[in-house]
Amino acid sequence: MLKSSNNKFSPVAVGSTVRVPIPDVDTARRAPQNLLAVVSEFNPCQENLLESAKIIANSKEKETTLREATSNTSIAGAQGYTRCQCKTKCTTKRCRCRTENRLCTLKCHGSRSCQNKNE
Repeated sequence: MLKSSNNKFSPVAVGSTVRVPIPDVDTARRAPQNLLAVVSEFNPCQENLLESAKIIANSKEKETTLREATSNTSIAGAQGYTRCQCKTKCTTKRCRCRTENRLCTLKCHGSRSCQNKNE
């Protein structure tokens, strides 16, 4: 099994760019299907089982999930979209879009008057 894995995947050097496939569940509709990442360190482990607490304690950078990394790099944002569905002009903090510091879109409330749209 190790031989077939070594034949299928070439060795990766530190500093090289790798392509990580993203599951369909974690992407938006028109978002890229792969995430480009740079290998910062590579340490093969001798143990069969690892404790996640030790891995997190030894890491130098902030741990980021695949879904967070996808939403940060995508133009379309994260999966799905949020909308406010306000019946008023979106002037108060009750508006979901205003609390998230985003502009309202047509998916929020269509042609109703809104003061949180870019005109």
